[in-house]
Amino acid sequence: MMDYQFSHRLRVRYSEIDGQKVVYNSHYLTYIDVAVTEYFEQVLSQEEASRFDYVLLKLR
Repeated sequence: MMDYQFSHRLRVRYSEIDGQKVVYNSHYLTYIDVAVTEYFEQVLSQEEASRFDYVLLKLR
């Protein structure tokens, strides 16, 4: 099994938090979208990336 690591730093903006400095739940999907996009940009070439689109189909 091959191990790999990926990380992407994202700064939480003031408008994404409540008065107690907790991130509103609705912003987590945006964070996931950004992380997935950055991951694919890192691991795929431009040609590979142009062959498909990814979609978040379901979230529980």
